[in-house]
Amino acid sequence: MNPLDDLFIQNILRTDTSGKVLQKEDDKIEYKEIFDTSSKDAKAKYAKEMAALYNYEGGYLIFGIDDASNLVGLQSFKEPDNADLANDINNYFSPAIRFQSRLVKVIGRDVFIIYVEKRNSIPTVCIKGHQDTLKEATIYWRYSAKSAPITSGDLISLLNSLKGEDSKELAEIARKDFRSKFKPRLWLNGGSKGDGEIKFRIENRGEIAHVESFEILESNSKQIFPPTWKNYPITTENGAQAIVKSSDIHWQQLQFKLAINYRDAEGHKYQGIINYDKGKSELDTKEL
Repeated sequence: MNPLDDLFIQNILRTDTSGKVLQKEDDKIEYKEIFDTSSKDAKAKYAKEMAALYNYEGGYLIFGIDDASNLVGLQSFKEPDNADLANDINNYFSPAIRFQSRLVKVIGRDVFIIYVEKRNSIPTVCIKGHQDTLKEATIYWRYSAKSAPITSGDLISLLNSLKGEDSKELAEIARKDFRSKFKPRLWLNGGSKGDGEIKFRIENRGEIAHVESFEILESNSKQIFPPTWKNYPITTENGAQAIVKSSDIHWQQLQFKLAINYRDAEGHKYQGIINYDKGKSELDTKEL
C-alpha cells in the first residue's frame, strides 16, 4: 500500500477536540510548522531531515504542525513541483534521496506531507556543506526524533551491513570525511588599507596550504597590480599576507575579486576567492 494513502495519513494525523495531533514525533515522523524554500537555510534544513529519514528507515516530514503538535495548517500554500524539490534537496546529497509528496486537508487545514523512502543499500552522504546546518562528507541519522550526524557505533554497524562495491564506496566516503577534517581551511584575519595598497592577513585552520598562484579575476580598476606574496606556504602557525595595489582608484571605491590557488600535501587543489568591495572583504574557499 502507498504510504501516502488516506488510511496511513488519517492514522498519523488523528487529532483531539482541540486540534492537537495525537501522534508524537519519533524517528520516522518529523513535524514542521511552515514550508519555505525561498532561502538556502530552509532548503539545507529540509535536506538534512530527509537525508536522516532516508538513511535510517524512511519516514514522514509533515508541514503544518507546530512544536506543540497543534495542527495549524499552511496559509496560502502552493504545492511545490516534485522535480524542483528534488533538485533543491539533492544539491546537497548523493546518492539521490527518493521521496513522494502530497497535499492533504485535515479538519479543513492544508497539510503538506513528504514521505521519504528507505534506502536500498548505500546511505546518502552530504556532498555540499551549508554553514552550521550541513557538514560535507557526513552521514545523517535519526536519534530520539532528531536528525544528527551518525555515531561511530551506528557507522560501524552500517559498514558491516554493506558488501562488495557498496562497502568500497562508503569506505571512500569515509576517507574523504577524514581528509575534510584536516584539509587547508583559509580565512581572513583582518588587514590594512592605505597608500594605494590593501594588505590581507590570511590564516589557516587546517594542514599546510601550498599556494601556487594569485590571480585578479575582475576589478573596476584598470591599474591593479598582481599581489605580492609573503610567508607562503600558509601553515597554522605563521599565517600569510597578500598585498594588492591599485594606482587609479582609492581603496574606498575599489572593487575586485582575487583568486588564491593552492593545494594540500596530497595534491588536492583548492581555490579561495577574496571578494573586496569598497573597504569590505570576505573569503570563500572551495575544492576544485
